[in-house]
Amino acid sequence: MEGEFKINNLLNPERLDVFLAGKSGISRNQAQHLINEGKILLNGKKVKKNVRIKKGDLIEITVLQTFEQKIKAENIPLNIIYEDEDVLIINKMAGMVVHPTSKIKSKTLVNALLFHSKTLSTIGGAQRPGLVHRLDRDTSGIMIVAKTNPAHISISQQFKNRKVKKKYIALVCGNVRGEEKIETFFGRHPRARQKMSTWGGFGKGKKAITEIKILERFGDATLLEVSPLTGRTHQIRVHLASIGHPVIGDKVYGEKSKVKSQKHARQIFSGGSKLMVERQMLHAQSVGFVHPRTNQFVEFSIPIPEDIKQVINKLKHP
Repeated sequence: MEGEFKINNLLNPERLDVFLAGKSGISRNQAQHLINEGKILLNGKKVKKNVRIKKGDLIEITVLQTFEQKIKAENIPLNIIYEDEDVLIINKMAGMVVHPTSKIKSKTLVNALLFHSKTLSTIGGAQRPGLVHRLDRDTSGIMIVAKTNPAHISISQQFKNRKVKKKYIALVCGNVRGEEKIETFFGRHPRARQKMSTWGGFGKGKKAITEIKILERFGDATLLEVSPLTGRTHQIRVHLASIGHPVIGDKVYGEKSKVKSQKHARQIFSGGSKLMVERQMLHAQSVGFVHPRTNQFVEFSIPIPEDIKQVINKLKHP
């Protein structure tokens, strides 16, 4: 991590180590280590790890924090919606993993970003350069990538303070009755730890809020505009499944009676007919945020992708 940035949108005082861990992708222990070594300054001075920061403070990071694993830059085509010296707006294709994992080392969005851009924020460490947020592998759509550390911190603050406006398109099973705000506690499933859940988390998990708006009905399926007001892992998929309307093609949270694996495709039974989908029908359509350099609100949107359009067409004309 290198660079300096001013805290503009912090609502309440917060510990410096907690703030850095929450915004950067590094652990709290790593943040404390850097603070103790004097490699993170507050208003030009060395401080202790438990110091509290407030609006107007200036944080300076003077060291590049690297991780053991080096990621290879790969010449993978990117659908770039917008680019300037601070941010990249990307239309991520379905099927692309956002960053390398213990099992997936190449062909990720990060591999492509490293080839495309010589400057990416380093706050997330070497494994997640530029990444302010993520999309699931099978979710397509718009993503913000930070090219500088100040831009990364600014946008991360906006995500935390629910200032980023996100809209998704979701094609779900069943006939959704009406518009709704889904508000639950949210956390790891008590038994299946690889999944997230609203069950059993009352008073224990973090709060998650999702708004849904009906765009079109197709009998046994509904097209929704979904606005997540918080950013929990798998939030939209879990919330829609919790009200009995899982995303079509969702092999993790979908209804087993309606989603059956068939090689790489999934059979969706709707109104007695079969639909074949390659992935979950979820698409991040638009995002709006305050640009970190101009302080002006900017918004970007992209069309519904062809594979979701084709499924909608089949639902309209079975």
